[in-house]
Amino acid sequence: MSLAEQLVSDLRAAMIAGDTVRRDVIRFLRASITNAEIELHRALTDDEILGVIRGQIKQRRDSIELFRKGGREDLAESETAQIGILQDYL
Repeated sequence: MSLAEQLVSDLRAAMIAGDTVRRDVIRFLRASITNAEIELHRALTDDEILGVIRGQIKQRRDSIELFRKGGREDLAESETAQIGILQDYL
């Protein structure tokens, strides 16, 4: 099963289970993958999808740093949980 197929399967499972955090993370990730595919005019390989995932993790780490500087520990914890979900695919 390709990584893209795994994401679709996991999205369905998250929706059925009512796991809104996982559902939202996977939806955002799939949107980022789709945007990259549109830019390249082709489907991404699994390695390219992993690159998109790494980029998402980096963005969230940057956000965590900014949230902590701003005193928003609640948002930092939310981003940390999202990183955990993304790391499941690496």
